[in-house]
Amino acid sequence: RKVYRTVDEQTTKKMVKMLQRHGIMAYGKSEGAGEILQITTGIPYQGRVVYVKEEQAEEAKKQIGRASCRERV
Repeated sequence: RKVYRTVDEQTTKKMVKMLQRHGIMAYGKSEGAGEILQITTGIPYQGRVVYVKEEQAEEAKKQIGRASCRERV
């Protein structure tokens, strides 16, 4: 299930690693034709998305919210 979207690959990797540290199975990927464009241009066309298992989605959203709050401080 999609739980986070960004255009920045580094942010995607950071969120995936953070979720995995909290025991949540997560991975990131480009959306749609973005994978092909990212290969050729290096820029994700439709952004990058973090996916988790359906049963871990609520916990993942909580962890993402906490991480986002810490970054704003």
